[in-house]
Amino acid sequence: QVQKPTTTRRCSVFGDPHIYTFDGGFYTYKGDCWYIIAMDKSLQWFVYGWFSSCGLYSSCLESLSIIMRGETTSQIQFLRGYAINLGYKKMFLSRGQSETIGGVKISFTGDRLIAELLKFSVTVTFDGFTGGSVILEKDVPTMGLCGNNNGDPSDDFSSFYDGVERSSNDFADAWSVGRGCKLSAEFEEPEISLDLDEILDNLNDVNLYLLMPKSERVRLCRSSIYGAVNSSQAPLATVMAILSESI
Repeated sequence: QVQKPTTTRRCSVFGDPHIYTFDGGFYTYKGDCWYIIAMDKSLQWFVYGWFSSCGLYSSCLESLSIIMRGETTSQIQFLRGYAINLGYKKMFLSRGQSETIGGVKISFTGDRLIAELLKFSVTVTFDGFTGGSVILEKDVPTMGLCGNNNGDPSDDFSSFYDGVERSSNDFADAWSVGRGCKLSAEFEEPEISLDLDEILDNLNDVNLYLLMPKSERVRLCRSSIYGAVNSSQAPLATVMAILSESI
């Protein structure tokens, strides 16, 4: 059976958070703000995402907002827990149910909300927690965190209005909107020491210890138990060993 050629591209946002662009680029970004995830260059539709802190050095997608222009402007927001905010009311759909509101078909599959922008052949999905995607036709010019959809991932980070090449953090920062944002520089992780003596000298460093890869935690814990059995640090070393085996 001959497979039909793929005519669409997908951009995905997931985790804390990771972003796959339309063109297959990949980057990780941490920020606490509203961001333009994707929009068409003719400014007929927009997909915004609200990212909020979800850990010490992480941020996660919390909601997706869709705006589509037409005879009337449609505004739909997907919230955690599969709630749908229409601005004037909130609603829920049953599994398999769908509604069409202002040219946007909304449906619920049981594990994700789907919005189809019928006029533009754009599909937006949200998993009800921290993952979302935008699917559209190849080579439709776009802007936002998802890049420009031109088939070339190498120029994703220069697709802001001014065409300047940016780092992934500066690129994502540029697509933030609103006030009071906590951008990438405020999520800088501290340098983690792998020196056991430095860690044990300061109980506050336990949090840094827990950021290490598990294999490194196990190695340090084993050595700490053997080396600290006759010292006042033995209880802490034992706790670390237990934590390393359970995380």
